[in-house]
Amino acid sequence: MTLLLAIYFAGCAAPPSENHSYESSNERLPLQGALATVRAVRGQAQFERNPGGEQGSIVVGMSFPEGTLFTTDAGSQLDLFLGPHSGMLRLTGSSQVFLKTLRDSKIEEKPVVETVIELRKGRVLGNVKRLPPPSRYKILVTPGYFASFDSRYDISDFGRISILEGTGQIYYGEQKQDLKAGQTYDPATVKMH
Repeated sequence: MTLLLAIYFAGCAAPPSENHSYESSNERLPLQGALATVRAVRGQAQFERNPGGEQGSIVVGMSFPEGTLFTTDAGSQLDLFLGPHSGMLRLTGSSQVFLKTLRDSKIEEKPVVETVIELRKGRVLGNVKRLPPPSRYKILVTPGYFASFDSRYDISDFGRISILEGTGQIYYGEQKQDLKAGQTYDPATVKMH
């Protein structure tokens, strides 16, 4: 089962299909690499650059490029600032996230970002600012991926997605469902709560 969740606010000028591509293209936008900066650490968190590379404990103020694996211990929390548009990402305790892509630049003088986060274990919360087209922001989870363009969200590694602010649509197979603030999609039951 493939899952695609697109988030957008009702105030957008056009439906997301006219502003952003939800295609599962692996083609990268021509952007420069950006850095994820540690804003807060509660408990213990570790990093590993380009799996198999440099490893260590994380402290506030450190910055990391794409290709970094982040892990939090039980009961810990890690807050990463991904940039002015990609916003904040919080890893809860016993979580593991791979920052697959983090790029930020300008195309025709407009800011454009590409962020791809692989949630390997645990749970993340995030706050994404309004992303101008053709920006991309994805969180890869077990059943597919979550795409955001302006939302606050809560996602678990098995694909349970809650939208705290914003509206969106979920696509799985040939079916589509709307998702609104306050609703949760649970892939175990393929139902909205």
